[in-house]
Amino acid sequence: PWYWRGLSESSPSRVRAVPAHRSRNILEQVLEPGGSLGGRDLQYKHPEGYQTFEYAAGWRIENPMLFLRYSAEMEHLRSSLRELRSAGADIPKMKVRRALWEATRLLPAELDTELNETMLVHGTAPERVLQIITQGFNERFAGRGLFGQGVYYAEDVAKTDQYVTPDRDYRENKEGESDPLYDLHRLLYGDEKSHPKDVFYVFICRVLLGAPARTKDATTQLDNPGASVWSAGVTDPGEGRELAKMPKSSTGEPFHSLIAELGGRVVRFREFVSFHGEVRAYPEYLIAYRRVAPRLP
Repeated sequence: PWYWRGLSESSPSRVRAVPAHRSRNILEQVLEPGGSLGGRDLQYKHPEGYQTFEYAAGWRIENPMLFLRYSAEMEHLRSSLRELRSAGADIPKMKVRRALWEATRLLPAELDTELNETMLVHGTAPERVLQIITQGFNERFAGRGLFGQGVYYAEDVAKTDQYVTPDRDYRENKEGESDPLYDLHRLLYGDEKSHPKDVFYVFICRVLLGAPARTKDATTQLDNPGASVWSAGVTDPGEGRELAKMPKSSTGEPFHSLIAELGGRVVRFREFVSFHGEVRAYPEYLIAYRRVAPRLP
C-alpha cells in the first residue's frame, strides 16, 4: 500500500510494526464500545470491574508477504463476484456498525466495497499476537464455535474484549526455546520502559466478506429459507469448516463468509466468520489498551 513507510529496499520482506502516532485519534474512536461490557464469554474477569477502555499504544502492521496473499485473494473474489452477478445473483453491500465505519473510514486504506471489503476487529491473547502479525489468521487452529470453526471478527470492541487476556509486564528474558511474548515485546516496544503494562490487544482488520451467507440460528440461511449454511455432510454447526455452495455459482464455490445476524442465537453483537482467514483478512492495525475501572464515589 502507498501509505506504508517502514519498508526498505534492503529488506523488502521484513515484518514491521510501525507506531501509529498520527492515527491515534482514530484508533481511540475504535475503542469506544457500543454495547455493554462483560458477558458469559469473558475470558479474563477484571478484579475491579471496568466501564470503558483507554488507549495505550498502536501500530500499523506492515507484512509484505501477508498483504501479497490478501491482494491475490482480492483478485480471485473479484472474478468470482463478476461471474455471480452476471448469472443474476443479488449480492447486497454489507454495512457495519456506524461508529466503527465512521472511525475507520478516516484510515488511509481504500476499501473495495464491490468485494464487501470492510474493517472489523479481532481480540486475542498476547501469546497469539505475534503469530497473527507474522503468519496471519489461521482457522485450522480454531476450536469449536457457535458458528463453526472459523476466525471470528466483530464490529464492536465490547465483543472482542470478551476474548482477550492481559499482557502484564515486559518479558526481559526468553523463557524456553520458543517464547512468543519475548519476541513480541521486542517487535513492539524494544525495551521495558516502553511497555505500558497490564494491557490487552485488539486488531483492526481488513476483511473480505465477498458474497456472505447470513444466519440467525447457525443452521439455515436467512436469504434462502430452509437451505443450510453448511456444506453437505455437516450435521453439527459447531464443527462446521466449509460453507454451502452459492446457488448461482457455476463452479460450486462456497459462500465467502458467514454473518450471524441479531436475533435467534445472537442477542448482543453480530459476528462475522471467515473460513479462509489466512487469505481473506489482513491485520492492518494493532491496539494495546487498558480496561478502566470505575472511579470511587
